[in-house]
Amino acid sequence: MGLQDNDLIYIDPHFSRCALETKSLKDYTPQVSQMSVEKHLYLSFFFRTWVRTIAAFLESCMCRKWIHQ
Repeated sequence: MGLQDNDLIYIDPHFSRCALETKSLKDYTPQVSQMSVEKHLYLSFFFRTWVRTIAAFLESCMCRKWIHQ
């Protein structure tokens, strides 16, 4: 897979196809409706935020020597 000028080069073992049209980043919307997001993805966002919060809390505790290593 690769690019040459404006052409996308790829190998399909089944049959040949034309390359997909590329779109400008301006054509994509930067926002997504909450209703269109899969519900289980919310859990991953929540978990990532929770982990970062706990990590920051533990780091501040170690800096204040509330937790001894």
